[in-house]
Amino acid sequence: METLEMSADVAQKTIDYECRLVPLRENRVLVISRNISESKVIQNTLNLRDKALAAAGNGIIIVDAQQPDMPIIYTNNAFTQITGYRQSEILGKNCRFLQNGDRDQKEIATVAKAIKEGMPCRVILRNYRKDGTLFWNELSITPLYDDEQQLTHFIGVQNDVTEIQQTKRQLEEYAEKLEEKVLERTKEIEATVQKLVETDLSLEDQIQITKLAEIKAQQSQAQFAAIAQNFPKGLIVVFNANYELVYLEGEELKRVNLKKSDFEGKRVDDIPIFSKSQIEMIKEDVRKTIAGKSLSFEMEFQDNFYSVNATPLKSNGESAVWALFVYHNITDQKNVQAELAKALKAEQELNALKSRFISMASHEFRTPLSAILSSAILIGKQNEPGKEERREKHVARIRTHVKHLVVILNDFLSLGKLEEGKVQAKPQYFELIQFCKIMVDEMEATKKEGQTIQLKHNEVKLYVFLDPKLLSHILVNLLSNALKYSDENQEIVMEIQEEDSGISFSITDYGIGIPEEEQERLFERFFRAKNATNIQGTGLGLHIVKQYTELMGGSIHFKSKPGKGSTFTVKLPHKPIEDEQNTTHRGQ
Repeated sequence: METLEMSADVAQKTIDYECRLVPLRENRVLVISRNISESKVIQNTLNLRDKALAAAGNGIIIVDAQQPDMPIIYTNNAFTQITGYRQSEILGKNCRFLQNGDRDQKEIATVAKAIKEGMPCRVILRNYRKDGTLFWNELSITPLYDDEQQLTHFIGVQNDVTEIQQTKRQLEEYAEKLEEKVLERTKEIEATVQKLVETDLSLEDQIQITKLAEIKAQQSQAQFAAIAQNFPKGLIVVFNANYELVYLEGEELKRVNLKKSDFEGKRVDDIPIFSKSQIEMIKEDVRKTIAGKSLSFEMEFQDNFYSVNATPLKSNGESAVWALFVYHNITDQKNVQAELAKALKAEQELNALKSRFISMASHEFRTPLSAILSSAILIGKQNEPGKEERREKHVARIRTHVKHLVVILNDFLSLGKLEEGKVQAKPQYFELIQFCKIMVDEMEATKKEGQTIQLKHNEVKLYVFLDPKLLSHILVNLLSNALKYSDENQEIVMEIQEEDSGISFSITDYGIGIPEEEQERLFERFFRAKNATNIQGTGLGLHIVKQYTELMGGSIHFKSKPGKGSTFTVKLPHKPIEDEQNTTHRGQ
Protein backbone atom coordinates (compact mmCIF):
# COMPACT_ATOMS: atom_id res chain seq x y z
CA MET A 1 0.00 0.00 0.00
CA GLU A 2 1.40 3.40 -0.95
CA THR A 3 -0.32 6.75 -0.38
CA LEU A 4 0.03 9.31 -3.21
CA GLU A 5 -0.53 12.90 -2.12
CA MET A 6 -1.77 15.40 -4.74
CA SER A 7 -0.83 19.04 -4.63
CA ALA A 8 -3.13 21.57 -2.94
CA ASP A 9 -3.67 23.31 -6.31
CA VAL A 10 -5.36 20.21 -7.74
CA ALA A 11 -7.62 18.76 -5.05
CA GLN A 12 -6.46 20.09 -1.65
CA LYS A 13 -6.78 16.60 -0.18
CA THR A 14 -4.98 13.31 0.18
CA ILE A 15 -6.05 10.32 -1.94
CA ASP A 16 -5.14 6.76 -0.89
CA TYR A 17 -4.11 4.22 -3.57
CA GLU A 18 -3.47 0.47 -3.52
CA CYS A 19 -0.61 -0.43 -5.95
CA ARG A 20 0.29 -3.85 -7.47
CA LEU A 21 3.44 -4.62 -9.56
CA VAL A 22 3.20 -7.10 -12.47
CA PRO A 23 6.55 -8.24 -14.04
CA LEU A 24 6.78 -8.20 -17.88
CA ARG A 25 9.40 -9.32 -20.35
CA GLU A 26 12.70 -7.51 -20.99
CA ASN A 27 12.99 -6.27 -17.40
CA ARG A 28 9.79 -4.28 -17.57
CA VAL A 29 7.21 -3.88 -14.77
CA LEU A 30 3.53 -2.98 -15.06
CA VAL A 31 2.19 -0.78 -12.15
CA ILE A 32 -1.55 -1.11 -11.41
CA SER A 33 -3.04 1.36 -8.87
CA ARG A 34 -6.58 1.59 -7.44
CA ASN A 35 -8.20 4.46 -5.51
CA ILE A 36 -9.33 3.12 -2.10
CA SER A 37 -10.27 6.47 -0.46
CA GLU A 38 -13.93 5.52 -0.55
CA SER A 39 -13.26 2.22 1.22
CA LYS A 40 -11.32 3.97 3.99
CA VAL A 41 -14.11 6.48 4.56
CA ILE A 42 -16.65 3.65 4.83
CA GLN A 43 -14.37 1.74 7.23
CA ASN A 44 -13.98 4.84 9.42
CA THR A 45 -17.75 5.23 9.39
CA LEU A 46 -18.21 1.64 10.58
CA ASN A 47 -15.69 2.24 13.36
CA LEU A 48 -17.76 5.23 14.52
CA ARG A 49 -20.86 3.03 14.55
CA ASP A 50 -19.14 0.41 16.72
CA LYS A 51 -18.01 3.04 19.23
CA ALA A 52 -21.52 4.45 19.47
CA LEU A 53 -23.01 1.00 20.11
CA ALA A 54 -20.38 0.16 22.73
CA ALA A 55 -21.31 3.34 24.63
CA ALA A 56 -24.76 1.94 25.40
CA GLY A 57 -23.40 -0.79 27.74
CA ASN A 58 -24.91 -4.23 28.49
CA GLY A 59 -25.37 -6.88 25.79
CA ILE A 60 -26.02 -5.58 22.26
CA ILE A 61 -26.76 -7.51 19.05
CA ILE A 62 -27.71 -6.43 15.52
CA VAL A 63 -29.63 -8.75 13.20
CA ASP A 64 -30.12 -8.49 9.44
CA ALA A 65 -33.88 -7.98 8.89
CA GLN A 66 -33.59 -8.48 5.13
CA GLN A 67 -32.46 -12.11 5.34
CA PRO A 68 -35.09 -14.84 5.89
CA ASP A 69 -33.83 -16.16 9.24
CA MET A 70 -32.63 -12.76 10.50
CA PRO A 71 -29.07 -13.82 11.39
CA ILE A 72 -26.95 -11.97 13.97
CA ILE A 73 -24.37 -9.77 12.20
CA TYR A 74 -22.95 -7.91 15.20
CA THR A 75 -22.48 -8.52 18.94
CA ASN A 76 -20.48 -6.71 21.61
CA ASN A 77 -18.27 -8.16 24.36
CA ALA A 78 -20.94 -7.70 27.05
CA PHE A 79 -23.30 -10.05 25.16
CA THR A 80 -20.64 -12.78 24.92
CA GLN A 81 -19.79 -12.41 28.63
CA ILE A 82 -23.46 -12.76 29.67
CA THR A 83 -24.21 -15.77 27.42
CA GLY A 84 -20.82 -17.53 27.55
CA TYR A 85 -20.71 -17.95 23.76
CA ARG A 86 -17.85 -16.73 21.58
CA GLN A 87 -18.60 -14.31 18.74
CA SER A 88 -17.73 -17.00 16.19
CA GLU A 89 -20.48 -19.19 17.73
CA ILE A 90 -23.07 -16.38 17.59
CA LEU A 91 -22.62 -14.60 14.26
CA GLY A 92 -24.90 -15.91 11.52
CA LYS A 93 -27.36 -17.55 13.95
CA ASN A 94 -30.94 -16.59 14.82
CA CYS A 95 -31.47 -15.39 18.41
CA ARG A 96 -33.68 -18.40 19.17
CA PHE A 97 -30.60 -20.50 20.03
CA LEU A 98 -30.60 -18.75 23.45
CA GLN A 99 -33.95 -20.46 24.31
CA ASN A 100 -32.30 -23.91 23.94
CA GLY A 101 -35.64 -25.36 22.81
CA ASP A 102 -37.63 -23.62 25.58
CA ARG A 103 -40.11 -21.85 23.25
CA ASP A 104 -43.17 -22.15 25.49
CA GLN A 105 -43.14 -18.45 26.47
CA LYS A 106 -45.91 -16.00 25.58
CA GLU A 107 -43.27 -13.23 25.40
CA ILE A 108 -41.74 -14.92 22.34
CA ALA A 109 -45.01 -14.34 20.48
CA THR A 110 -44.83 -10.66 21.48
CA VAL A 111 -41.31 -10.40 20.02
CA ALA A 112 -42.35 -12.26 16.85
CA LYS A 113 -45.29 -9.91 16.34
CA ALA A 114 -43.08 -6.81 16.84
CA ILE A 115 -40.50 -8.16 14.35
CA LYS A 116 -43.23 -8.96 11.81
CA GLU A 117 -44.68 -5.43 12.12
CA GLY A 118 -41.25 -3.75 12.29
CA MET A 119 -42.04 -2.19 15.67
CA PRO A 120 -39.99 -1.82 18.90
CA CYS A 121 -40.83 -3.84 22.02
CA ARG A 122 -39.49 -4.86 25.44
CA VAL A 123 -39.97 -8.26 27.12
CA ILE A 124 -38.41 -10.49 29.78
CA LEU A 125 -37.39 -13.95 28.48
CA ARG A 126 -36.00 -17.17 29.94
CA ASN A 127 -32.65 -17.75 28.23
CA TYR A 128 -29.84 -20.27 28.67
CA ARG A 129 -26.11 -19.71 28.70
CA LYS A 130 -23.69 -21.93 26.81
CA ASP A 131 -23.15 -24.06 29.96
CA GLY A 132 -26.92 -24.66 30.20
CA THR A 133 -27.63 -22.39 33.18
CA LEU A 134 -30.86 -20.36 33.14
CA PHE A 135 -30.86 -16.58 33.23
CA TRP A 136 -33.62 -14.00 32.83
CA ASN A 137 -33.03 -11.54 30.01
CA GLU A 138 -34.78 -8.18 29.69
CA LEU A 139 -34.67 -7.63 25.92
CA SER A 140 -35.39 -4.32 24.13
CA ILE A 141 -35.49 -4.39 20.32
CA THR A 142 -35.43 -1.33 18.05
CA PRO A 143 -36.06 -1.45 14.27
CA LEU A 144 -33.83 0.46 11.82
CA TYR A 145 -35.07 1.76 8.48
CA ASP A 146 -33.11 3.11 5.51
CA ASP A 147 -33.84 6.36 3.64
CA GLU A 148 -36.53 4.58 1.61
CA GLN A 149 -38.26 3.43 4.83
CA GLN A 150 -37.29 -0.19 4.20
CA LEU A 151 -36.66 -2.26 7.32
CA THR A 152 -32.97 -3.22 7.30
CA HIS A 153 -31.94 -4.25 10.82
CA PHE A 154 -33.04 -4.78 14.40
CA ILE A 155 -30.91 -3.65 17.36
CA GLY A 156 -31.35 -5.76 20.52
CA VAL A 157 -30.25 -4.55 23.98
CA GLN A 158 -29.88 -7.36 26.54
CA ASN A 159 -29.99 -6.84 30.31
CA ASP A 160 -29.48 -9.72 32.78
CA VAL A 161 -32.25 -9.37 35.42
CA THR A 162 -31.89 -12.87 36.89
CA GLU A 163 -31.19 -11.65 40.42
CA ILE A 164 -34.25 -9.37 40.44
CA GLN A 165 -36.52 -12.18 39.16
CA GLN A 166 -35.19 -14.63 41.75
CA THR A 167 -35.64 -12.11 44.58
CA LYS A 168 -39.17 -11.34 43.40
CA ARG A 169 -40.08 -15.04 43.32
CA GLN A 170 -38.61 -15.63 46.79
CA LEU A 171 -40.63 -12.71 48.13
CA GLU A 172 -43.84 -14.06 46.54
CA GLU A 173 -43.20 -17.54 47.97
CA TYR A 174 -42.50 -16.07 51.42
CA ALA A 175 -45.76 -14.05 51.30
CA GLU A 176 -47.75 -17.13 50.24
CA LYS A 177 -46.26 -19.25 53.05
CA LEU A 178 -46.91 -16.50 55.59
CA GLU A 179 -50.51 -16.14 54.45
CA GLU A 180 -51.02 -19.91 54.67
CA LYS A 181 -49.51 -20.01 58.16
CA VAL A 182 -51.71 -17.16 59.40
CA LEU A 183 -54.80 -18.85 57.94
CA GLU A 184 -53.82 -22.14 59.55
CA ARG A 185 -53.29 -20.47 62.95
CA THR A 186 -56.59 -18.64 62.63
CA LYS A 187 -58.42 -21.88 61.93
CA GLU A 188 -56.74 -23.49 64.95
CA ILE A 189 -57.86 -20.59 67.12
CA GLU A 190 -61.44 -20.87 65.87
CA ALA A 191 -61.44 -24.63 66.42
CA THR A 192 -60.03 -24.25 69.93
CA VAL A 193 -62.49 -21.56 70.91
CA GLN A 194 -65.40 -23.52 69.46
CA LYS A 195 -64.46 -26.47 71.65
CA LEU A 196 -64.34 -24.21 74.69
CA VAL A 197 -67.80 -22.75 74.14
CA GLU A 198 -69.58 -25.93 72.97
CA THR A 199 -70.04 -27.27 76.49
CA ASP A 200 -73.69 -27.00 77.48
CA LEU A 201 -73.79 -25.37 80.90
CA SER A 202 -76.35 -26.69 83.30
CA LEU A 203 -78.62 -23.95 84.70
CA GLU A 204 -79.61 -26.18 87.68
CA ASP A 205 -76.36 -25.68 89.58
CA GLN A 206 -75.12 -22.07 89.74
CA ILE A 207 -72.02 -23.07 91.64
CA GLN A 208 -71.11 -25.62 89.02
CA ILE A 209 -71.66 -22.97 86.35
CA THR A 210 -69.26 -20.65 88.12
CA LYS A 211 -66.64 -23.34 88.43
CA LEU A 212 -67.01 -24.30 84.80
CA ALA A 213 -66.73 -20.62 83.84
CA GLU A 214 -63.53 -20.31 85.85
CA ILE A 215 -62.12 -23.44 84.24
CA LYS A 216 -62.99 -22.14 80.76
CA ALA A 217 -61.41 -18.79 81.52
CA GLN A 218 -58.22 -20.51 82.64
CA GLN A 219 -58.23 -22.71 79.55
CA SER A 220 -58.78 -19.66 77.32
CA GLN A 221 -55.87 -17.91 78.92
CA ALA A 222 -53.70 -20.97 78.42
CA GLN A 223 -54.79 -21.29 74.79
CA PHE A 224 -54.13 -17.62 74.10
CA ALA A 225 -50.72 -17.87 75.78
CA ALA A 226 -49.84 -20.91 73.67
CA ILE A 227 -50.94 -19.10 70.52
CA ALA A 228 -48.94 -16.00 71.42
CA GLN A 229 -45.79 -18.08 71.76
CA ASN A 230 -46.14 -19.03 68.09
CA PHE A 231 -45.87 -15.37 67.11
CA PRO A 232 -42.42 -14.27 68.32
CA LYS A 233 -42.73 -11.08 66.27
CA GLY A 234 -46.39 -10.40 67.00
CA LEU A 235 -49.26 -9.87 69.45
CA ILE A 236 -52.50 -11.64 70.39
CA VAL A 237 -55.25 -9.18 71.48
CA VAL A 238 -58.85 -9.99 72.52
CA PHE A 239 -61.61 -7.35 72.82
CA ASN A 240 -65.13 -7.82 74.18
CA ALA A 241 -68.32 -6.15 72.94
CA ASN A 242 -67.75 -3.19 75.31
CA TYR A 243 -64.43 -2.42 73.58
CA GLU A 244 -62.48 -3.63 76.62
CA LEU A 245 -59.11 -5.22 76.05
CA VAL A 246 -59.51 -8.50 77.95
CA TYR A 247 -56.34 -10.27 76.87
CA LEU A 248 -52.90 -9.22 75.55
CA GLU A 249 -49.81 -11.34 75.00
CA GLY A 250 -46.76 -11.56 72.71
CA GLU A 251 -43.06 -10.76 72.46
CA GLU A 252 -43.80 -7.67 70.38
CA LEU A 253 -44.68 -5.86 73.63
CA LYS A 254 -40.99 -5.84 74.57
CA ARG A 255 -39.96 -4.61 71.13
CA VAL A 256 -42.20 -1.53 71.36
CA ASN A 257 -41.57 -0.97 75.11
CA LEU A 258 -45.18 -1.53 76.27
CA LYS A 259 -46.42 -3.16 79.49
CA LYS A 260 -49.25 -5.69 79.52
CA SER A 261 -50.67 -4.27 82.78
CA ASP A 262 -51.22 -0.85 81.16
CA PHE A 263 -53.79 -2.30 78.71
CA GLU A 264 -55.64 -5.37 80.05
CA GLY A 265 -59.07 -4.62 81.54
CA LYS A 266 -59.24 -1.11 80.05
CA ARG A 267 -61.56 0.32 77.40
CA VAL A 268 -59.96 1.47 74.19
CA ASP A 269 -61.09 5.05 74.98
CA ASP A 270 -59.00 5.00 78.20
CA ILE A 271 -55.73 3.92 76.60
CA PRO A 272 -53.63 7.12 76.20
CA ILE A 273 -51.25 5.91 73.46
CA PHE A 274 -54.11 5.87 70.92
CA SER A 275 -55.25 9.04 69.15
CA LYS A 276 -58.95 9.80 68.64
CA SER A 277 -58.85 8.65 65.03
CA GLN A 278 -57.07 5.41 66.04
CA ILE A 279 -59.64 4.76 68.79
CA GLU A 280 -62.52 5.14 66.33
CA MET A 281 -60.79 2.86 63.85
CA ILE A 282 -60.20 0.13 66.48
CA LYS A 283 -63.80 0.33 67.69
CA GLU A 284 -65.09 0.04 64.13
CA ASP A 285 -62.91 -3.05 63.54
CA VAL A 286 -64.14 -4.61 66.80
CA ARG A 287 -67.79 -3.94 65.83
CA LYS A 288 -67.33 -5.59 62.42
CA THR A 289 -65.52 -8.60 63.90
CA ILE A 290 -68.08 -9.28 66.67
CA ALA A 291 -70.79 -8.94 64.02
CA GLY A 292 -69.25 -12.04 62.42
CA LYS A 293 -66.90 -10.59 59.80
CA SER A 294 -63.27 -11.70 59.53
CA LEU A 295 -60.84 -8.88 58.71
CA SER A 296 -57.39 -8.76 57.19
CA PHE A 297 -55.40 -5.52 56.74
CA GLU A 298 -52.07 -3.80 57.37
CA MET A 299 -51.25 -0.97 59.77
CA GLU A 300 -48.30 1.13 60.95
CA PHE A 301 -47.41 1.76 64.60
CA GLN A 302 -44.24 3.40 65.97
CA ASP A 303 -42.38 3.04 62.64
CA ASN A 304 -43.28 -0.67 62.42
CA PHE A 305 -45.62 -2.36 59.94
CA TYR A 306 -48.05 -5.08 61.00
CA SER A 307 -50.36 -7.47 59.17
CA VAL A 308 -53.59 -7.82 61.17
CA ASN A 309 -56.07 -10.70 61.08
CA ALA A 310 -59.28 -10.34 63.11
CA THR A 311 -61.61 -13.30 63.87
CA PRO A 312 -64.92 -13.40 65.84
CA LEU A 313 -64.96 -15.73 68.89
CA LYS A 314 -68.28 -17.29 70.00
CA SER A 315 -69.42 -18.39 73.46
CA ASN A 316 -72.22 -20.92 74.07
CA GLY A 317 -74.65 -19.15 71.78
CA GLU A 318 -74.51 -18.49 68.07
CA SER A 319 -73.37 -14.86 68.33
CA ALA A 320 -69.75 -13.81 68.86
CA VAL A 321 -68.82 -12.18 72.16
CA TRP A 322 -65.10 -11.53 71.56
CA ALA A 323 -62.96 -10.22 68.77
CA LEU A 324 -59.56 -11.88 68.38
CA PHE A 325 -56.85 -9.75 66.71
CA VAL A 326 -53.53 -11.27 65.64
CA TYR A 327 -50.77 -8.70 64.87
CA HIS A 328 -47.66 -9.87 63.02
CA ASN A 329 -44.64 -7.59 62.50
CA ILE A 330 -43.84 -7.43 58.76
CA THR A 331 -41.43 -4.46 58.88
CA ASP A 332 -38.53 -6.48 57.45
CA GLN A 333 -40.70 -7.73 54.61
CA LYS A 334 -41.86 -4.18 53.86
CA ASN A 335 -38.26 -2.96 53.81
CA VAL A 336 -37.31 -5.72 51.38
CA GLN A 337 -40.27 -4.80 49.17
CA ALA A 338 -39.29 -1.12 49.27
CA GLU A 339 -35.67 -1.88 48.37
CA LEU A 340 -36.80 -4.18 45.58
CA ALA A 341 -39.18 -1.55 44.23
CA LYS A 342 -36.41 1.06 44.43
CA ALA A 343 -33.94 -1.18 42.60
CA LEU A 344 -36.57 -2.06 39.99
CA LYS A 345 -37.39 1.62 39.43
CA ALA A 346 -33.70 2.47 39.04
CA GLU A 347 -33.27 -0.41 36.59
CA GLN A 348 -36.33 0.72 34.61
CA GLU A 349 -35.00 4.29 34.45
CA LEU A 350 -31.61 3.02 33.28
CA ASN A 351 -33.18 0.82 30.60
CA ALA A 352 -35.42 3.70 29.47
CA LEU A 353 -32.32 5.90 29.21
CA LYS A 354 -30.52 3.23 27.17
CA SER A 355 -33.53 2.83 24.87
CA ARG A 356 -33.67 6.59 24.34
CA PHE A 357 -29.94 6.57 23.58
CA ILE A 358 -30.31 3.77 21.00
CA SER A 359 -33.26 5.52 19.35
CA MET A 360 -31.51 8.89 19.28
CA ALA A 361 -28.15 7.49 18.16
CA SER A 362 -29.79 5.51 15.36
CA HIS A 363 -31.42 8.68 14.04
CA GLU A 364 -28.54 11.11 14.61
CA PHE A 365 -25.87 8.82 13.15
CA ARG A 366 -27.84 7.60 10.14
CA THR A 367 -28.31 11.01 8.46
CA PRO A 368 -24.66 12.20 8.52
CA LEU A 369 -23.35 8.74 7.68
CA SER A 370 -25.65 8.58 4.64
CA ALA A 371 -24.47 12.04 3.56
CA ILE A 372 -20.81 11.04 3.98
CA LEU A 373 -21.32 7.86 1.98
CA SER A 374 -23.15 9.61 -0.87
CA SER A 375 -20.54 12.40 -1.02
CA ALA A 376 -17.71 9.85 -1.09
CA ILE A 377 -19.41 8.04 -3.99
CA LEU A 378 -19.88 11.30 -5.92
CA ILE A 379 -16.23 12.25 -5.38
CA GLY A 380 -15.21 8.93 -6.88
CA LYS A 381 -17.25 9.73 -10.01
CA GLN A 382 -15.81 13.24 -10.49
CA ASN A 383 -12.11 12.67 -11.05
CA GLU A 384 -12.04 14.42 -14.47
CA PRO A 385 -10.25 17.78 -14.77
CA GLY A 386 -12.48 20.82 -14.32
CA LYS A 387 -14.65 19.28 -11.60
CA GLU A 388 -12.46 20.37 -8.70
CA GLU A 389 -15.12 22.75 -7.39
CA ARG A 390 -17.74 19.97 -7.17
CA ARG A 391 -15.27 17.66 -5.46
CA GLU A 392 -14.38 20.36 -2.96
CA LYS A 393 -18.10 20.84 -2.22
CA HIS A 394 -18.51 17.15 -1.40
CA VAL A 395 -15.29 17.12 0.66
CA ALA A 396 -16.62 20.06 2.70
CA ARG A 397 -19.87 18.19 3.16
CA ILE A 398 -18.01 15.15 4.49
CA ARG A 399 -16.00 17.32 6.88
CA THR A 400 -19.16 19.00 8.21
CA HIS A 401 -20.93 15.72 8.93
CA VAL A 402 -17.84 14.10 10.45
CA LYS A 403 -17.52 17.14 12.72
CA HIS A 404 -21.18 16.69 13.69
CA LEU A 405 -20.51 13.04 14.61
CA VAL A 406 -17.48 14.09 16.67
CA VAL A 407 -19.65 16.62 18.55
CA ILE A 408 -22.19 13.88 19.35
CA LEU A 409 -19.50 11.50 20.59
CA ASN A 410 -17.90 14.29 22.65
CA ASP A 411 -21.29 15.00 24.26
CA PHE A 412 -21.65 11.32 25.21
CA LEU A 413 -18.10 11.31 26.62
CA SER A 414 -18.71 14.53 28.59
CA LEU A 415 -21.98 13.16 29.99
CA GLY A 416 -20.27 9.97 31.14
CA LYS A 417 -17.44 11.84 32.83
CA LEU A 418 -19.88 14.21 34.55
CA GLU A 419 -21.97 11.37 35.97
CA GLU A 420 -18.81 9.60 37.18
CA GLY A 421 -17.62 12.80 38.89
CA LYS A 422 -14.43 12.95 36.80
CA VAL A 423 -14.89 16.55 35.59
CA GLN A 424 -13.48 19.32 37.76
CA ALA A 425 -13.08 23.03 37.11
CA LYS A 426 -9.43 24.10 36.65
CA PRO A 427 -9.49 27.91 36.60
CA GLN A 428 -6.63 30.06 35.36
CA TYR A 429 -6.07 33.70 34.43
CA PHE A 430 -6.62 34.67 30.79
CA GLU A 431 -7.82 37.61 28.71
CA LEU A 432 -11.54 37.13 28.01
CA ILE A 433 -12.30 39.56 25.13
CA GLN A 434 -9.70 38.13 22.73
CA PHE A 435 -10.71 34.61 23.83
CA CYS A 436 -14.32 35.30 22.80
CA LYS A 437 -13.31 36.94 19.49
CA ILE A 438 -11.34 33.85 18.48
CA MET A 439 -14.25 31.64 19.45
CA VAL A 440 -16.73 33.71 17.40
CA ASP A 441 -14.40 33.45 14.37
CA GLU A 442 -14.33 29.65 14.76
CA MET A 443 -18.14 29.57 14.48
CA GLU A 444 -17.90 30.77 10.86
CA ALA A 445 -18.14 27.25 9.45
CA THR A 446 -21.46 26.58 11.23
CA LYS A 447 -23.27 29.72 10.08
CA LYS A 448 -26.12 29.60 7.61
CA GLU A 449 -26.11 31.94 4.63
CA GLY A 450 -26.28 35.55 5.74
CA GLN A 451 -26.07 34.86 9.48
CA THR A 452 -23.85 37.11 11.63
CA ILE A 453 -22.63 37.10 15.23
CA GLN A 454 -22.28 40.49 16.93
CA LEU A 455 -19.97 40.59 19.98
CA LYS A 456 -20.76 43.42 22.41
CA HIS A 457 -18.45 44.40 25.29
CA ASN A 458 -17.45 47.57 27.15
CA GLU A 459 -13.88 46.62 28.03
CA VAL A 460 -10.92 46.59 25.67
CA LYS A 461 -9.34 43.86 27.76
CA LEU A 462 -10.82 41.87 30.60
CA TYR A 463 -8.78 39.40 32.64
CA VAL A 464 -10.71 36.63 34.39
CA PHE A 465 -9.96 33.60 36.57
CA LEU A 466 -12.05 30.80 35.01
CA ASP A 467 -11.67 27.39 33.39
CA PRO A 468 -11.18 28.25 29.68
CA LYS A 469 -12.00 24.72 28.51
CA LEU A 470 -15.35 24.57 30.29
CA LEU A 471 -16.18 28.15 29.32
CA SER A 472 -15.41 27.41 25.66
CA HIS A 473 -17.75 24.40 25.70
CA ILE A 474 -20.54 26.49 27.30
CA LEU A 475 -20.32 29.42 24.85
CA VAL A 476 -19.77 27.27 21.73
CA ASN A 477 -22.83 25.18 22.58
CA LEU A 478 -25.04 28.24 23.17
CA LEU A 479 -23.80 29.96 19.98
CA SER A 480 -24.28 26.76 17.95
CA ASN A 481 -27.85 26.46 19.22
CA ALA A 482 -28.56 30.10 18.39
CA LEU A 483 -27.30 29.60 14.81
CA LYS A 484 -29.01 26.23 14.39
CA TYR A 485 -32.46 27.39 15.53
CA SER A 486 -32.34 30.69 13.59
CA ASP A 487 -33.11 31.24 9.91
CA GLU A 488 -30.74 32.56 7.26
CA ASN A 489 -29.77 36.27 7.26
CA GLN A 490 -30.48 36.62 11.02
CA GLU A 491 -28.19 38.20 13.60
CA ILE A 492 -26.97 36.54 16.81
CA VAL A 493 -25.89 38.88 19.64
CA MET A 494 -23.38 37.84 22.30
CA GLU A 495 -22.93 40.42 25.10
CA ILE A 496 -20.26 40.35 27.83
CA GLN A 497 -20.71 42.44 30.99
CA GLU A 498 -18.56 42.77 34.10
CA GLU A 499 -20.70 42.99 37.23
CA ASP A 500 -19.98 43.26 40.94
CA SER A 501 -20.83 39.59 41.47
CA GLY A 502 -19.01 38.26 38.40
CA ILE A 503 -19.10 38.00 34.61
CA SER A 504 -22.35 37.80 32.64
CA PHE A 505 -22.65 36.27 29.15
CA SER A 506 -25.91 36.81 27.24
CA ILE A 507 -26.57 35.13 23.87
CA THR A 508 -29.69 36.27 22.01
CA ASP A 509 -31.25 34.86 18.85
CA TYR A 510 -34.47 35.58 16.96
CA GLY A 511 -35.21 32.00 15.96
CA ILE A 512 -37.99 29.49 16.61
CA GLY A 513 -38.04 29.89 20.42
CA ILE A 514 -39.10 27.28 23.00
CA PRO A 515 -42.73 26.26 23.74
CA GLU A 516 -43.76 27.54 27.19
CA GLU A 517 -45.11 24.17 28.39
CA GLU A 518 -41.71 22.52 27.70
CA GLN A 519 -39.34 25.17 29.10
CA GLU A 520 -39.06 23.62 32.59
CA ARG A 521 -37.61 20.38 31.08
CA LEU A 522 -35.07 22.10 28.82
CA PHE A 523 -31.98 21.07 30.84
CA GLU A 524 -32.94 17.38 31.17
CA ARG A 525 -30.83 14.67 29.50
CA PHE A 526 -31.94 13.78 25.95
CA PHE A 527 -34.86 16.24 26.09
CA ARG A 528 -35.73 18.07 22.88
CA ALA A 529 -38.64 20.46 22.39
CA LYS A 530 -41.38 19.34 20.00
CA ASN A 531 -40.64 22.19 17.54
CA ALA A 532 -37.00 21.00 17.18
CA THR A 533 -37.57 17.37 16.23
CA ASN A 534 -36.67 17.99 12.57
CA ILE A 535 -33.41 19.75 13.49
CA GLN A 536 -30.27 17.72 14.24
CA GLY A 537 -29.38 17.43 17.91
CA THR A 538 -28.92 14.98 20.79
CA GLY A 539 -30.69 16.77 23.64
CA LEU A 540 -27.47 16.65 25.70
CA GLY A 541 -25.91 20.05 24.99
CA LEU A 542 -27.87 22.23 27.43
CA HIS A 543 -27.74 19.51 30.12
CA ILE A 544 -23.92 19.50 29.89
CA VAL A 545 -23.81 23.33 29.75
CA LYS A 546 -25.76 23.54 33.02
CA GLN A 547 -23.45 20.99 34.70
CA TYR A 548 -20.30 22.84 33.53
CA THR A 549 -21.76 26.18 34.68
CA GLU A 550 -22.49 24.84 38.16
CA LEU A 551 -19.01 23.25 38.36
CA MET A 552 -17.58 26.78 38.06
CA GLY A 553 -19.96 28.07 40.74
CA GLY A 554 -22.23 29.85 38.25
CA SER A 555 -25.85 29.80 37.14
CA ILE A 556 -27.76 29.77 33.85
CA HIS A 557 -31.27 30.98 33.01
CA PHE A 558 -33.17 31.89 29.88
CA LYS A 559 -36.14 33.75 28.44
CA SER A 560 -37.91 32.55 25.33
CA LYS A 561 -41.07 33.08 23.30
CA PRO A 562 -42.14 30.73 20.51
CA GLY A 563 -41.44 32.30 17.13
CA LYS A 564 -39.67 35.30 18.72
CA GLY A 565 -36.36 33.84 19.83
CA SER A 566 -34.46 33.12 23.04
CA THR A 567 -31.88 34.72 25.35
CA PHE A 568 -29.61 32.51 27.45
CA THR A 569 -27.68 34.20 30.28
CA VAL A 570 -24.74 32.57 32.05
CA LYS A 571 -23.36 34.20 35.21
CA LEU A 572 -19.96 33.11 36.54
CA PRO A 573 -18.12 34.33 39.66
CA HIS A 574 -15.21 36.67 38.91
CA LYS A 575 -12.06 36.63 41.03
CA PRO A 576 -10.29 40.02 40.72
CA ILE A 577 -6.64 39.95 39.70
CA GLU A 578 -4.21 41.55 42.12
CA ASP A 579 -2.37 44.63 40.80
CA GLU A 580 0.84 42.68 40.53
CA GLN A 581 -0.78 39.83 38.58
CA ASN A 582 -2.73 42.28 36.45
CA THR A 583 0.47 44.06 35.46
CA THR A 584 2.07 40.74 34.58
CA HIS A 585 -0.83 39.67 32.38
CA ARG A 586 -1.14 43.03 30.62
CA GLY A 587 2.53 42.92 29.81
CA GLN A 588 2.21 39.58 28.04
